[in-house]
This record gives sequence, structure tokens and C-alpha cells, in this order.
Amino acid sequence: MGGTKDFGDSLVEEVLTDVAESFFGARKELDDLNELFMAYVDRLQDAARQVEIVAGRLNHILAGGDLRRKFYRMLEVEKAAPYLQCQFIPDDRRIPVPFSLTDRGRFIKLTIQLYADLQRATEAYTRGPVEADDGTGEPPVYYNLVRSMCELINEKVCIVRNGMSPACVLQYAKKFDAQHAQQARVTGGTVGAYAHMDSKFECQPIDFDQLDLVQFPELPKSDDVKSDIIAFCKKHYPAIRADLPVLLAQLRR
Repeated sequence: MGGTKDFGDSLVEEVLTDVAESFFGARKELDDLNELFMAYVDRLQDAARQVEIVAGRLNHILAGGDLRRKFYRMLEVEKAAPYLQCQFIPDDRRIPVPFSLTDRGRFIKLTIQLYADLQRATEAYTRGPVEADDGTGEPPVYYNLVRSMCELINEKVCIVRNGMSPACVLQYAKKFDAQHAQQARVTGGTVGAYAHMDSKFECQPIDFDQLDLVQFPELPKSDDVKSDIIAFCKKHYPAIRADLPVLLAQLRR
């Protein structure tokens, strides 16, 4: 009888070990993925700040909120608020001002240059850089990648949650413990007795919309709208002519 009991105990231990490794292994994998995901979220938020700095430079040269709104309407950019609300940082690095014989020429060339910078920055933020290696040795992080990571993690969460809940795991384990199984039959313990554990230990999906990540609207390629930008600048130059020398000086600091 002793040998049979030892064999049974060994079998129970093996089964419980397999159940624990399966359940907690899946949980550990999700925890690791969540940790990596949140690190990517932090890096993406830093990248958003860089796009906002570039947008702030363009906003600076397009003095006045009304002119900025007209600029993005001219480009047919819907929901341009993420760009419009960006502020110029006076202590930012010096911005090279293109050479021209006239202030109007400098205004036109600089607007084209700053818009091209913004379009490239937005493209890299949303879809990833043209070159995967940016010299930092770290993999690129961009908006579409982080969204895809969120969807993948949530799919894995659903698989784990639909597979076996914490309460079911504990109830399953109890079945292999003769003493606890007998106690459960006497006291009427069922899986419902452990249901409260689900809310504490169950994996939760990520609410992407609550991450406060900026989604910048897509901008047309600078070459495709260069002539439109030139026409816009020529039309509205008289409205900023008096302020332009000061604006340019602030960029050169």
C-alpha cells in the first residue's frame, strides 16, 4: 500500500507541476510582453515629443493660429489639432535659414524646408524610419508597431483567459489532492468558492485608447505639395511681413 501511495503522490505532484507551469508560464509570458510593451510606449511618447518640436518650428514661422489653420486646410489635412497645438521652443537648437535675397524668398524656402522636416518626422513616427538602424542599437519604435503589439498581447490575453481561469486552475489542482477533495465534498466547496480569485489574478487586456499616445494625421509628401506651399506663402506673406525679421532671428538663436 505504501508503494501505491508513493506512486500516487508522485503522479499528483507531476500533474500539479505541469498545471502550474502551464498556467504560470503563460502568465509570465504575458507579464514579460506587457513590460516590453510599456517600454515601447515610453519610447513612442518620447518620439511624439520630437515630432511636436518640429511642428512647433513650422507653427512659429506661420505666425498666428489663423494662418496655421489655413495652411493645413490648404494641404487638405483633416483633424490637424495635434500639429496646431505644438509650441515653438525658443531654446531649441539653431535652425538654418535658407539663403535668399529677400525676406519673402527666405519665408517661402524656410516654410518648404520645415514642412518637409515635419512630413518625414510624422512618417517615421507613424510607419517607422526609412532605415531601421538609427545608430542607437535599439530596434525602431513607431505608432503602427505599438498598436500591433497591443493587438497581439490582447489576443494572447483572450487565449489565456478562455483557456483556464485562476479559479479553474485551483479547483483542478484540488481534485488531485485527496485530503482537500474530501474536505470539498464535505463542505460543498466548488469552483465558485474560488471565483473571487479571477478578478485578482486574471489577465486584463490593454486599452490602447487610454495610453494617451498621439496619432498624427498623415501629411502629403513635400514634393507633391511644393507648388501649393509656394503659392500659399506668396499669398499670405504680406500678413506676416512686419513680423518676419523677428521670427527669423528667433530661429537663428
